[in-house]
Amino acid sequence: MLELGAGDFYIRGLNPKDINQVFEILSNPISVDYSGFKYCSNKEKTAEYLNQYYKPGFCLSDSIWAIEKNTDRKIVGLLKTKLVENDTICKISVAVHYMYKVHKEISLSISEVISYLFDFCKVHKIEAHCCTENNEFLNIIEKLKMAYEATIKDSLYINNRFYDVSIYSIIKQ
Repeated sequence: MLELGAGDFYIRGLNPKDINQVFEILSNPISVDYSGFKYCSNKEKTAEYLNQYYKPGFCLSDSIWAIEKNTDRKIVGLLKTKLVENDTICKISVAVHYMYKVHKEISLSISEVISYLFDFCKVHKIEAHCCTENNEFLNIIEKLKMAYEATIKDSLYINNRFYDVSIYSIIKQ
């Protein structure tokens, strides 16, 4: 299995043994609100949600990856990738465990994935669609030096409320 990362964190594919740690993230509204991930109220729903994303090898289209801490192998976040436009654009989303603040190393690990996408998958552009209230993901986007493109008003509906979504991107140089 391919692992990408830098510093104290790396990104790897999920497997069924990760269900407890992933449930811990997806069952907490603080971790998933505005992230593009589905809230899961129990382990069965978590397993059902993740089953559609389990892929052998390192497949980037519609995949969820674990952001894992090297020291204790704890999953501290999730990275979702989705290839669109004939696999030339990759959309990413991130959910970080509510107990962890955004670390520079998490951004470095995601930066490694971005390099992999550009260098090996021949992606031209990577986009991050982020709710304007998702400060954790906005901090990661800022550290990745992604460029602000636009804000779409009232384009995300969660818990009976509309939210604005900002689009950020980075283009292969």
